[in-house]
Amino acid sequence: MAGWTQLTAAAAWPARYAPGFLHFQGRFWLFGGYNGGFFDDVWSSADCITWVQEVVNAPWVARDEFPYLIYNNRMWLCGGYRGGAFPGREDDVWSTVDGVNWVQEIDPAVFGANSSMVALDFGNNDNLYRFVMCGGSRAGWGNNSYGSNDLVTWVVINNANIWNTSFIGEASAELNGRIWLVGGYSNAGARLNAVWSSGDGINWTNNVVEGTAPWAERLLHFVTNFNNKLWIFGGDTGAGYVNDTWMSVDGTNWTERSLTYDANYTIRRGHRCLEVGGRVYLVGGQDGGGYLNDVWVLDDLVVSSAFTANGTPSSDGLSGDAPFGVDFESLVGEGTWTITDSNGTVIYLTTAVFFYYLFGFPGIYQVLLVINGVSQYTMTITVTRFRIIATPPSGQAPLTVRFGF
Repeated sequence: MAGWTQLTAAAAWPARYAPGFLHFQGRFWLFGGYNGGFFDDVWSSADCITWVQEVVNAPWVARDEFPYLIYNNRMWLCGGYRGGAFPGREDDVWSTVDGVNWVQEIDPAVFGANSSMVALDFGNNDNLYRFVMCGGSRAGWGNNSYGSNDLVTWVVINNANIWNTSFIGEASAELNGRIWLVGGYSNAGARLNAVWSSGDGINWTNNVVEGTAPWAERLLHFVTNFNNKLWIFGGDTGAGYVNDTWMSVDGTNWTERSLTYDANYTIRRGHRCLEVGGRVYLVGGQDGGGYLNDVWVLDDLVVSSAFTANGTPSSDGLSGDAPFGVDFESLVGEGTWTITDSNGTVIYLTTAVFFYYLFGFPGIYQVLLVINGVSQYTMTITVTRFRIIATPPSGQAPLTVRFGF
């Protein structure tokens, strides 16, 4: 079933807010952060449950709210906040090949003393700059962009003050070759739910106008790309900390996914999330009672396939072994979905933009989407034999093993 599972209520690392969190060389890494004081330690884990302290005091100044990335077989951190007033913000860049030995790559960097900024990797494409950094907090809230191809040499690529906001670093992700900035904090001190995107870090599109998103304005939430969709987790809405989960296939239309979960993580802000192996791991943060060092994992899109209705009638099909889970998403608005079996019997009926269905038994199924009385999409789903989960099947007597065809 879809939902969150708590892997540990108290990891070995001290509770904290806004650390770095990466998966590198087959291990999870957590470093830096804040819980009333700033951290410069480094921890690693093979499973995100059992942690080992790799570094007690790293050579970089203790800090939080810094961008962190993986590039060229190294982990990187850029800038951040070390406490105090404006002089406490950093403008250095560090990297490591093993998580233990850190090298200062540049100080000062062109992006200046800054924290809470966005730094994202476009990957190997045709853009002028592979890496783009934008937003942040320094003399006021930052709303310009910097570009780099090596995380060391940075240049200003846009200083037109397009957003008039700060997009806190955790509120961003890459999807379909574009940077997405989701929510954040304005120069006027207001939380936001606007969404902006860019294919190059220079030219920007306002995909969701402020005040129109279905999710509450917020900061210190986390946004990530999971299964080629954008996901929002938790944050601070001003009315309190939240533990909701929202999902979008296009950055514009959003569905509250957590309404379908059997279990959820607890309210928080300043947490970190990471997708590894088809699961999202969530660590740390701050709730109403203090700082956290728990670890949660989301099993949601552990499905065999996904089906997107784009308004073009189709007879294309999907197939797989039972149990076969499919996420259905309509890009043409809310409609009525009907699933029938090979006998024409309706086995599922719902009105929604997005839903998940698990085909538990072999058979041939028809899926139909109707909007305002007009058929928008049809497809055939063929579910074949059962997958054997345990090899060989085992358990306490009486043990029943069911075989399909």
